Amino acid sequence: MGWRDFTIIHVGDMLCFHYKLLMILTDEVKFIKRAENITLYWEELIVKLEYVFYIGTKPEQVWDVLVNPEKSFKAFMGGVIQSTYQVGDDIQFVGPGADGDETVHIYGKLLQYEPNRILSYTDHPGPSHYAEHAQMESRVTLSLELVGACTKLHLINDQWTENNPLFSKTDPYWWMILSNIKTIAETGKSLDFGF
Repeated sequence: MGWRDFTIIHVGDMLCFHYKLLMILTDEVKFIKRAENITLYWEELIVKLEYVFYIGTKPEQVWDVLVNPEKSFKAFMGGVIQSTYQVGDDIQFVGPGADGDETVHIYGKLLQYEPNRILSYTDHPGPSHYAEHAQMESRVTLSLELVGACTKLHLINDQWTENNPLFSKTDPYWWMILSNIKTIAETGKSLDFGF
């Protein structure tokens, strides 16, 4: 075997080695990409609250519970929406609390508003609840859809700011509020949660 044969074998081995290395690196990149996608998906799952209720009435009756102060006061356990309902304007949930009868419990900006169909807004806790309220934000999107003779209410509470302490506290309240909306829309009466 001459030096040329050795060079060909050596070059062949080097090409084979580089090819294997390239395959390993490619697999590593694919693995990292998959891990990043899984992480992003997991983070999205973690920072989103989502609910679906079916209500035995039409979207107009459900919408009335949201925007009619007499009904929304019951649905939101003592708070009513104050807003011009113009996209980009302020929205507040106001009711009795630490600052009197006009305590701001939630405030934000109206993102979407289509009567009987969609209400979306940014959500901050009121100043009397948290000193750092301006840094604590999420987005609420409530949509209504006619399904047969009933209404599908779909609520998503997402886009939570990092380390927002309200994320872990909000879930039980949404269950109560949405159950209340359903009950008021169907029966005209609110639920008694004992407080």
